[in-house]
Amino acid sequence: MAGVTELYANDRARLHTLTGSAVPEDELLKAVLEICRDLESDLARLSPAKREVLCDDLGVRFENELYRAANDRQRRVLVKLLKVVDYQ
Repeated sequence: MAGVTELYANDRARLHTLTGSAVPEDELLKAVLEICRDLESDLARLSPAKREVLCDDLGVRFENELYRAANDRQRRVLVKLLKVVDYQ
């Protein structure tokens, strides 16, 4: 199981690759759903206490990234990722 820094770095890199390119909206949605499934899968392997701590940390990181988002596509993707960690 990856640590919070590794998970965040991986998801952040995928986010910037997707939102910084001319990926069509339907492909963007598929990719975001894949990121969300991967994140949910990683979180499901943790104990409830560890999951709570990790989700809190990821939530803060994604929220801070949301405030700095350069475009609407980044904001939409980050909101989806925040929903994943908020509902765990």
